[in-house]
Amino acid sequence: MAITLFNKLVGYYRFTLSGEDPARLLNILHSRRIAVYSPVNGGDGSFTFDVLKKDFEIVREILDKNGFKRYSVYRAGLPRRLLKYRKRPGMIVGAVLFAAILYASSLFVWNVEAVTPGSADHEDIINGLKEIGFGVGTFLPKCDIDQVCFEYMSRTEDVSWIAINIKGTVAEIETRDIVRSERYDDSPSNLVASDDALIESYSVYGGISCVQPGQVVRRGELLVSGVIDDNQGRLRLCRASGEILGRVTLTLTESVPKTEKTAYTEESDIRAERLSILGRSVGISKKPDTKGLSALRRESSALVLFDSIELPITLERTVYGRKLEKTVSRTDEEARLLAAKRLAKQVSALEADIISMETNETDDGETLTLACRIECIKNIAEERKIGVSEDNNE
Repeated sequence: MAITLFNKLVGYYRFTLSGEDPARLLNILHSRRIAVYSPVNGGDGSFTFDVLKKDFEIVREILDKNGFKRYSVYRAGLPRRLLKYRKRPGMIVGAVLFAAILYASSLFVWNVEAVTPGSADHEDIINGLKEIGFGVGTFLPKCDIDQVCFEYMSRTEDVSWIAINIKGTVAEIETRDIVRSERYDDSPSNLVASDDALIESYSVYGGISCVQPGQVVRRGELLVSGVIDDNQGRLRLCRASGEILGRVTLTLTESVPKTEKTAYTEESDIRAERLSILGRSVGISKKPDTKGLSALRRESSALVLFDSIELPITLERTVYGRKLEKTVSRTDEEARLLAAKRLAKQVSALEADIISMETNETDDGETLTLACRIECIKNIAEERKIGVSEDNNE
């Protein structure tokens, strides 16, 4: 059994016996219900064990009364170590103050993080909790976490569940969004042609078809009507739906100038540093001269002591730089490759079955343009709502 951290702090005693019978001593100590810690048999016939401070006098009395003459005692633990600094009280006071401040700081929230990926806007969550009274600087012993969560839930309609997990001085916020089913839109509408096309086929799920395969339609022409005649002289409106496949000819273009000005940033050596403590920032560097400069990025990092203890203090650094312009010149081949890359991106975004493609290049000396003529089959149905007057006429 090993000495606990608490006993190391209050102190303990280590006995070392030479040429004695350790088994007899252990039996005596066990009969007196005295706890023995870290018993070790030495290679030179010695035997070492530790006892608590409260048992020291009893153990020494047992040794003397039972004929154990050859032994030594060593006082161990924090009090023993502090004796070395008894002539330097400032170090002891400083260590005590540091421990007290570190303990007091653990009673407050130093940082709030929303950790649920893809959840509602994290800034909105943190600001919403701040309005309730929970955030950086909150005194944890006086804070009812369950009540904070309940009050937040009563104020929002976007979150179905929230949890606040306290990890040291960091409050991690986990949320779950409300999943709303999409409401079906059954308002009356027509389907019209999005492009000039030759009708290939159609599938109508709602409404009346107004076209046939092989028919040529113009952009905006009615394909499926949401106005239905019930053969009794009355009209009924519905939402038209379906898929109308048409053969379409599209032209995509991409132009790249051979010379153009582009913006870029040049980072400077100027930095502005601040310490964030309990949500308040304190400047620790001289106010920089930022004339002609702009903030490029902001960095933050927690201060770490002895490479392992993360302090509840954040160092915030702002990096400044200049926004400049430069002229970029491209060769014909570079402009052609860039235009082709951009054009390929447009083509890949098409939701269509491509039948054929033909690309032409034009160059006026300043700009290189690629034009791609594409013949494809795509769904040309485009929904348009039907306006309804008070007398129910279209």
